[in-house]
Amino acid sequence: MKNERTNEPGIALGLFVISVLVVFGVLPFFYGIETGPIKKGPASILLAVYIQSWGLVFWISYYFSHKSFFFRGVIWVCEELSWPKSRFMALLYGIMGLGMGTVALIKAI
Repeated sequence: MKNERTNEPGIALGLFVISVLVVFGVLPFFYGIETGPIKKGPASILLAVYIQSWGLVFWISYYFSHKSFFFRGVIWVCEELSWPKSRFMALLYGIMGLGMGTVALIKAI
């Protein structure tokens, strides 16, 4: 007997995740983010959290892609637009996002 999960629309969850990503993506501009090396300050901290949040989205989408249209879209990117094409790329991108965001956060604090 297969343990198949049915895809849920997850519209509220998907819109919530998208709105959190948009907020973390836009907030650094209000604090005066600058190009170049990471400088200490709130703008760099928010940018690091933004990078970490994308890593977390990839990581969550690997396990819970059946919960929301957005997570299925992230998995689709991993399965169709990545090389090698597989769901495992979501874990790799998640590790990369969390790792780069953590390094940026350490430098920004």
